[in-house]
Amino acid sequence: MVLLFGIATMPTMGAESLAGGTAIETAEEFATLCVTPAEDLKADAHRGFCYGYLSGAHSVYQSIHGPRIRKAVCIPIPRPTRAQAAEGFVVWLKAHPQHAQESPIDALYRFAEQTWPCPKK
Repeated sequence: MVLLFGIATMPTMGAESLAGGTAIETAEEFATLCVTPAEDLKADAHRGFCYGYLSGAHSVYQSIHGPRIRKAVCIPIPRPTRAQAAEGFVVWLKAHPQHAQESPIDALYRFAEQTWPCPKK
């Protein structure tokens, strides 16, 4: 139950100060944070939030899909950096605008499944 509560609240935890008091509720809003221009005074905070969210989403995915459950996402070795993953997500979302209004976590999982699918057994 605690894990489900954490997943349900992840898109808004800590995002209020980054988005001028508005919660990050959509993949589009999340992607915007990931590509904040370097000259923006909030660029470091926005990118930090983006990278932290990506890491958290990956940790939740790993927790849910333990070693005995077939996974849909197989991140390659060497692993992409958080910056590469964020950039990849932004590019993917532009190519798949139908997912822009989904929750960030749902769109991230779609992106990961399509970008790094596990081999079929």
